[in-house]
Amino acid sequence: MSVSPVTASSSTNSNTLSGLSADDLSQQFLTMMVAQMQNQDPTNPMDNNEMVSQLAQFNMASGIASLNETTQAVGGSLITMGASDWVGRSIMIKGDSTVSLPESTVNDDGSAPATTGGQPCFGVENDTVVDHLTITLTDQKTGTVYTQTVDDVAAGVHRYDLNEIKGEFSPALDSSGPFDVKFSALNDSGEAPALTSLKVSKVQSVSIVGGTAQLELGVDGVASLSEIYAVE
Repeated sequence: MSVSPVTASSSTNSNTLSGLSADDLSQQFLTMMVAQMQNQDPTNPMDNNEMVSQLAQFNMASGIASLNETTQAVGGSLITMGASDWVGRSIMIKGDSTVSLPESTVNDDGSAPATTGGQPCFGVENDTVVDHLTITLTDQKTGTVYTQTVDDVAAGVHRYDLNEIKGEFSPALDSSGPFDVKFSALNDSGEAPALTSLKVSKVQSVSIVGGTAQLELGVDGVASLSEIYAVE
């Protein structure tokens, strides 16, 4: 009975070996080699050079598997070590914003006022140049609508602080909010470029799921690193 030699270029390499560890590959090679020697044709024994060649190919496959395991382990360690750096950072993710202006209060003794209020920052991302970007604030309490237009907005991610641009709305802001933020865009050609509304969120903690960092954002849920538009 003649037995075909086992080579690393056969379908066994692409199907059976895929996903195996270095130890699994070594054990599989030994099992297959013993079976091949037991069933070889005595009149046409296996060539020694061919056996050495097979051993070299399987050692190479085993080494690659071992390298992959090491790389995955190192990558997971780096993610875990760097995860703590995200805690407490403010990031911008996709979503509609609700913002407020600080409200000043004066103490009875006339001391310096403290401020209260919600998140004043929000953002937008546009893939192309926008000739006219309109920011619309809607007061949640009164329904009053305030707008302002920003011209010649370059493509990219843009962050706005309501404290800095509050004097540019029409009509003039007469409330501290909270305001719902919306965006619209129009080019001189009549085209309406696509926009992505962004909101600011703070990283509360980080969890590692399947070797991937997941940012815990409290009421804003969970975000992966690929969902971050900007880091503050």
